[in-house]
Amino acid sequence: MVFAGGAPSVIDGPFSEIGELMAGYWVIRVETMDEARDWAKRIPFRDGVVELRRVFEPEDFPAG
Repeated sequence: MVFAGGAPSVIDGPFSEIGELMAGYWVIRVETMDEARDWAKRIPFRDGVVELRRVFEPEDFPAG
């Protein structure tokens, strides 16, 4: 969903084709992105795309 000019609109994505469907995910707790990359190198498949994303925690946001 995209918000523009105060109005929401639905978009086709991020997986617009069935072949782009995400098949699963892992959540791992690491201290650094380098450590996350090391874990990603152990993933047990040969072809595919791995997207590493940070999961934010309440401490990441300043009290308002």
